[in-house]
Amino acid sequence: MRSIEKDGTDLVVMGTHGRRGVEKLLIGSVAENVLRSAKCPVLTVGPNVRVSPERAVAMKHILLAASFSPASDAAVAYAVSLAQENQALLDIVHVIKPQKTGEIVHPSDLAAGCLGRMRSFVSPEADLWCESHVLVEVGDPAEQILNVAKTRCSDLIVLGVKGSDAFPGAGHLPWTTAHKIIAAAECPVITLRE
Repeated sequence: MRSIEKDGTDLVVMGTHGRRGVEKLLIGSVAENVLRSAKCPVLTVGPNVRVSPERAVAMKHILLAASFSPASDAAVAYAVSLAQENQALLDIVHVIKPQKTGEIVHPSDLAAGCLGRMRSFVSPEADLWCESHVLVEVGDPAEQILNVAKTRCSDLIVLGVKGSDAFPGAGHLPWTTAHKIIAAAECPVITLRE
C-alpha cells in the first residue's frame, strides 16, 4: 500500500482467486484489502473472467452498479468518463432489496425515483459520446448485478466500495457485495472507494 501512495499510482491491476467462506475469513483477501484501502481505482480480474484481454481493454460495454451511497458517487463519475472516452454503451443498474414482511413500501414504488436519479448521472453532453441505459432490479444486489453483466455481455463492471476506515474489518467479511461480484464476475471489475 505504501508504494501505491508513494508512487502516485493511477490504477492498480490485480488478479484474485475469489476465495469464499471460511477459507477467506481465515486467510483474508489481499485484493479486497487493497481495493478497500487504495485511493486509486483497482481493476480486479477474478477466477471466472471469460472476457478476452482485447475486449476488456476496448471497454465497449460498461456496467455501473449504482447504490446511491457516498461510495458509489466516485464510481458514477469514473464509469461515465470511461464510457465517454471509449464511446461505449453504459448500463447503469440499481438493485432494490426485496420487500420484507411488514414493510409498507413495495420495491416497484421505488423504481420510478431510481430511474430518474440514474438518468441524471449522464449529462446531455455526455450522451453525445456514449449511449446509456438504466435498469432497476429487485433481489440480492450481487446476484442481480452479476445477472445483468452476463445478460448484457458487459466488458467491465464499475463499483463503489466503502473504504476500510468506514467499516473496520470489512476486507475479511466473505458476504460483502463487492467480494461476491469480484469472485463470480465473468469480466474484470473496477472498484473505487469513497
